[in-house]
Amino acid sequence: MMSLVASDTYVKAKSLLDAGDYSGVDLMKEAALAGNPYAQTCYGKILVEGDHVNKDNKKAAELFRKAAEHGIDEAQYYVGMDYYLGLTSKKSYKDALKWFRLSAENGFPKGQYYLGIFYYNGYCVYKDYGFAIRWFTMAANQGYSKARIALADAYMDLHNPNRDIKKAASLYISAAESGDVSAYYKAGMCYYRGKAIKLNYHQAIEYFRLGYKEGDVDCEFMLGYMYEHGQGVTQDTNIASMMISHAAIAGSDDARAYLDDKVPVKVKHTPMPVEETVLNTPDVVGKIRGADDGKTIFSQLLKSIKTKVN
Repeated sequence: MMSLVASDTYVKAKSLLDAGDYSGVDLMKEAALAGNPYAQTCYGKILVEGDHVNKDNKKAAELFRKAAEHGIDEAQYYVGMDYYLGLTSKKSYKDALKWFRLSAENGFPKGQYYLGIFYYNGYCVYKDYGFAIRWFTMAANQGYSKARIALADAYMDLHNPNRDIKKAASLYISAAESGDVSAYYKAGMCYYRGKAIKLNYHQAIEYFRLGYKEGDVDCEFMLGYMYEHGQGVTQDTNIASMMISHAAIAGSDDARAYLDDKVPVKVKHTPMPVEETVLNTPDVVGKIRGADDGKTIFSQLLKSIKTKVN
């Protein structure tokens, strides 16, 4: 049974850390070792991040497991991620599902999101769009932006028997308006294609500009494409060529395909995302985000282009 001392120590440690006082780290460790599950979760994250301590993923995983077994929803999510990605434990979708379900049922939005991912993809469960949408919705309603995008993706999915492209477009646009960088491209494409909402090149290009400024290479490609064809902007083939070429070099598959074959632009349906987790995993969502190393022949031209499209 957790002692009152451990509880008091946790409260004091959290107060110090919330105020930016890192003397709380040692107190949080003390509370974690004394068995406080909230402190175990918090100190586990500190160990993963290496924040004023040496990184120790294995010890962090042990603390998360202890806290998870005491019903802490956030810790249950971290245990699930450990199994999902095989970080310190052997990769196991079955075990990941167990912990994501516990976390989701206890109300943790990331746990709900990943339980939705499992139903969406049929990982250790029968594929079920209805259940996926249910859990994405619950997570999105708690403000988890990735769940909102996943929910929109599910409604946009051609295989979803309850497909609703108008609802998907509304979610993409809502996410983009709230500043979710990952939504700029999809919101822009909704306006560009004009299927779920009225076609509006000017609105599309505004979202592509926003994404381009954040380094989204697909937004950069679409911005270049619209300059090439004079859609919503004054036609400028020089800007178009530079932007499309740079987007291709920076990692846009659409830009590469367009340069190779001059294929028509299509709405890209991206697969369900896998987020970078607290357990020190690499960024699997997209390492190259339109970064310019300053050594390419496009470097100076891009500077003038960015000025022109601002």
